[in-house]
Amino acid sequence: MLCLIQMSSREPRQLLCLHVLVLLPQSMVQFCSQLEAMQSLKEQLEERTRMIEANIQRQQDELRQIQEELQRVQGQSLQVRLKSRPAVAPFTQLVSAGLMHF
Repeated sequence: MLCLIQMSSREPRQLLCLHVLVLLPQSMVQFCSQLEAMQSLKEQLEERTRMIEANIQRQQDELRQIQEELQRVQGQSLQVRLKSRPAVAPFTQLVSAGLMHF
């Protein structure tokens, strides 16, 4: 589109817009078409990359939660094993019970 300002002494300035048809060589048309296709592919790849990155972040968060839960469960398991061991009686209790002799 080509825009021109019409100057007239009697009327205020008017903006005239003329549509100009430009004939492009076939190779230029093909280039523009390929450029548009590449831009579309780029946008699709960027969107796919964002989706993959979000998925990786979600999986890392889930892994952290699993690791924390595993540490918590392992800590509880250790406490249960320590509690279930028979307590060793203090030396004085063994002597007074007659279980140890000097």
